[in-house]
Amino acid sequence: MMTLWNFIGILISFSGVTLVIYEIGRGITASPLGVMLQFSAVFSAIAYTVVLRKISTRMNNLSIIFFQNLIGAIYFLPFWFIFEKNRLVATPVDIKAILAILKLSIFASTVAFIFFSYSVRHMGITKANLFVNVIPVCTAIFAWIILNDQLTLQKFIGIVVVIAGLFIAQLKFKKQYNGPDPIPFD
Repeated sequence: MMTLWNFIGILISFSGVTLVIYEIGRGITASPLGVMLQFSAVFSAIAYTVVLRKISTRMNNLSIIFFQNLIGAIYFLPFWFIFEKNRLVATPVDIKAILAILKLSIFASTVAFIFFSYSVRHMGITKANLFVNVIPVCTAIFAWIILNDQLTLQKFIGIVVVIAGLFIAQLKFKKQYNGPDPIPFD
């Protein structure tokens, strides 16, 4: 159930994301197709989370992720073999590339989804999906650290606002009891 504090935290967090991705004087420099694809990705993620929430009441997290990965392999591996077969044969075996693929498949595709399905089950759809707002924050920070991108004051304020919105959205207040005083037992 979404509370007023959840809603306020979501609004604050979204405004922080806007500060991180919006550049004064330049605006958002994304193509319309990119924005349309981003919206379709967001709607797909919402639909995925709704289905995940319903399934998580009947199955454990490991089973859900196992079947998710199995279905993904059944759908994508045939296309990979059809369109990438020639490159696979012509490309020399590189242990660094194989390790990178294994790390991505284990951590990004399995462990991350196990944690996400656990979060959806225990926190709910709204609170779990709110943490997606941390993605542009991490992107800005890693771009600053790795690529020497500028971390302007506006982006820094946006990062702080996103994190503050996340904290506010997670707040829970106990309802005040207005009944008679309890009778002490001695």
